[in-house]
Amino acid sequence: MTARHGSPGAAPEGQVRRPDASMTLLIEVQERPLDPGYQLVADRRRAGEARPRGRAGAAVLTVLAVLLGLGVTTATVALRRPTQDLAATRRLLEEQITTRTRSASELTTQSDGPEHPDRLAAERGAGQPGPRAARRSQP
Repeated sequence: MTARHGSPGAAPEGQVRRPDASMTLLIEVQERPLDPGYQLVADRRRAGEARPRGRAGAAVLTVLAVLLGLGVTTATVALRRPTQDLAATRRLLEEQITTRTRSASELTTQSDGPEHPDRLAAERGAGQPGPRAARRSQP
């Protein structure tokens, strides 16, 4: 069995084992959030040893940001604009709905023949038993 928190043998004598000792990745991210290379550059900038970004670098960054913004805007406008295909598709869908509704109504009318239970009940009247009820009551 493995040693647990607070159990004897969990840490060498005289040392207290951290409760989060099993979560090394989380501990490392909290204690050293930057990769060592990024940390080195950040330390250089703080010390003033890093080269400052020149006008050319700032201009390139600005142009890149503007181009990306225009690209995203153009894509958004193109996707939001209804097209001719959309109108034709909608018209076709409406025609199919109308045709199939009419077809369903015709089938319902055809199925309401003289044997239909609702029509038989209406013809007999509400209080008269149907043929099945009459057969059940006979000995």
